[in-house]
Amino acid sequence: MSPEQPPIETPPPLGEALEYAGLIDRVTLVWALARQRETGQRLGAILVSCGLVHRLDLQRVLGALWGIPFVDLLTHPLDEALARRCDPLRLLAEGWFPLRLDGDRLLVATCEPPSGELRAQIREALGSPSDALGGPLAIELRTTTPLDVERAVTRCFREDVTHRATAELRTLQPEQSAASGLSRAQRVVLVLLALLVAGGLVATREEAIAILVLLAEGVLLGSGALRLAASLVPGRRRPTPPRRPPWERDDRDLPLYTVLLPVHHEANMLAELLEHVGRLDYPAEKLELLVLLEADDTETIAAARALRTAATVRLVIVPEALPQTKPKACNVGLFLARGELLTVYDAEDRPAPGQLRAAVAAFAADGERTVALQARLRS
Repeated sequence: MSPEQPPIETPPPLGEALEYAGLIDRVTLVWALARQRETGQRLGAILVSCGLVHRLDLQRVLGALWGIPFVDLLTHPLDEALARRCDPLRLLAEGWFPLRLDGDRLLVATCEPPSGELRAQIREALGSPSDALGGPLAIELRTTTPLDVERAVTRCFREDVTHRATAELRTLQPEQSAASGLSRAQRVVLVLLALLVAGGLVATREEAIAILVLLAEGVLLGSGALRLAASLVPGRRRPTPPRRPPWERDDRDLPLYTVLLPVHHEANMLAELLEHVGRLDYPAEKLELLVLLEADDTETIAAARALRTAATVRLVIVPEALPQTKPKACNVGLFLARGELLTVYDAEDRPAPGQLRAAVAAFAADGERTVALQARLRS
C-alpha cells in the first residue's frame, strides 16, 4: 500500500473483525452493539473500557481494517526535535504523533482512522514539511493506541508539561499567583502586626495583654461582619431542576468525565480510593480516571502498579519539580484530561455513586454562569 493510498472503502465492521480474530464472542458483540446504541460511543471504546478487549489488540485489528501496520511507541525511537515542532495539546486532541522524516516520507503514528482531513492536520501542524526538491512529503501512517500517543507526548514535552503545571499561572496571571509574592494589602497587615508586636515589647504586661485582646476582638469582629454581609446578599434564583432525577439521565447525553486522583505517600489508601471511585454510576466508556503519582513516591507507584485497575484508570507519573504539591499534580492531570467535565477526589474521599450524574444535571440546569460545584465528599 502506497503512503498516500486511502484505506479500503468498505472494510468489514469492527465487531465482526474482533469476533473473527477470536477476541470476542457473538454474545459479547450483541451486548456491545446494544450498549453503543445507548451511549453513542465507539464500539472499541466500549469493549476496552469494560475490560473485554485489550487496547493493543483493538488497535492492531483497527490497523488491519485501515490497511496500516501497528507501531509500539514504547519501543520505537522518537524524534523529539521533530515532535516539538507541534503543539502537544494538538497532538493529544487529534490523536497522532510524528515519528521521523525518512527520505521523502514523513512517518506518523495515529490512533484515528486515516483520512484526508488527518493528513491536512498533520501538514498544517508541521508547517507543510517538504522534501529536498521542494514538494510536499508523502505522509505514511502507522496505527497506535491513544495511551501510547499520550505517553509519547509526555515523554517528549517533559519541560513543557512541567512549565504548564508550575509556572503558567505566574506567566499569564501573575496577580493570581502566590509566586509573585505578597500583595500590598498583605504587606500592610504584616507591618501593622510588626508594629503591634514592637509595641507589646515596650509596653507593660497589662498593656501587652490589652493589645492582644483588641487584636483578637478585631479578627472576630471582621469574621462576623463578613458572615453577616454574606447572609444579607440575595442569592441567585436557581433554574427549575430537570423533571427526571439525575440518575435517570440518558447515557447518550452524558459527556466524557475526567476524574483526577492525586495521591502522595498514600499507598495504604489507594486501593480503597479506587474501590469507592469504581462505584460511581457513570458509563465506563465515558469516564477516565487519572491517578496522579509523584515521581519520587516509589511506594505509592509500586502499590498502584500492583493493583488490577480498570481499563478506565490511567497511572500518570508527575514530573519532578517544585512545588511538590497536589495542585501541581492536578495541573499535570488537567494537561492530559480529555473530559468535557472534570472533578478531583482526594485519597480519603468517598463520593456518592450518583454524584457525577447529579453534577452533569446541575451544570445543564444552571447554564454557562456556573463553572464549578461543591459536593459532599463522604457519602
